[in-house]
Amino acid sequence: MQKNTGAGGRNLNIEIWRIIFCLVIVLYHIGMVFEKNLLGAGYLCVEFYFILSGYGVYRAYQKIEMTRKSGAFFSYAGRRLLRLYPMYLCAMALMLAVRLLTGEIPPDGVWAYLKDCRAEFVMLQCSPLGGSVMVLTDWYVATLFWGSLLIMLLLLVGGRVTSLAICPVASILLYGYFARLIAKIDVIASYYGFLRALAGLGLGVFLGAVTQLWTGRKQDNDNGNGKAGYVIAAATANLILAGVTVYFQFGVRSLWDFAVIALFFVALMLLVSTGRNTSGRMPAAVGDLSRLTYPVYLFHLPILEMIAGFLG
Repeated sequence: MQKNTGAGGRNLNIEIWRIIFCLVIVLYHIGMVFEKNLLGAGYLCVEFYFILSGYGVYRAYQKIEMTRKSGAFFSYAGRRLLRLYPMYLCAMALMLAVRLLTGEIPPDGVWAYLKDCRAEFVMLQCSPLGGSVMVLTDWYVATLFWGSLLIMLLLLVGGRVTSLAICPVASILLYGYFARLIAKIDVIASYYGFLRALAGLGLGVFLGAVTQLWTGRKQDNDNGNGKAGYVIAAATANLILAGVTVYFQFGVRSLWDFAVIALFFVALMLLVSTGRNTSGRMPAAVGDLSRLTYPVYLFHLPILEMIAGFLG
């Protein structure tokens, strides 16, 4: 769901799964809004995006380390804000319009409503400042933004120690905390949402560090006969993710959530290790669709609530 920058340099399989899991989330929320049992474990897709975004944080850190520019952290924070916030704010404006049109909020109650949702405007709805929220799914963007900044800061301070030790240990501890606390991962309220983001992002950073080491050694030892290995890795990963997609229909909130997260990590490691795109029109089309996942994620819930409001 994180805003994409194009098909170039992207892994075609990952982009396809990014699109599929966005559709799963939409179907999950259709079921939630209209009280239907559609892909009841679809909420787990968020972990796929957190891990993938953590991998992106690590890639950004690699670029910063190569350039070693002063003020790199603040440049990174500014780019993240410009990438995420404009559409985030537009989604809030759309939801406000929907609730006015459907009569859920009277015109003279707009100011009070906005005041109650003020933490959401600064992406702090999962902090102690949080009150009511306009767009329930916005928690993902807020925790992704602040979590990415925190982990980037830790990477700039700790480097390899952060990526190979602190991030994986912290992720395991956080997921263990959720397992002991509520025996599931479907939590977004208060600081739980931020901890959930840190756990997934940390796994993604670890994924980036491990695959960098592995692919570097693989290239050093490559004798030109590695194509079969790449095909097997991609096929295995796609089978894992296809199986997880089937599980979404039958799964329930339980400790199995954490097994799915582990499968996401394994599948993404296999896909990242292939590091290949296919030439031609298909990758460009997939890239165009992949870029739409972020706005689709942000705007689908206001649209669903508008439909439900008019039908109800």
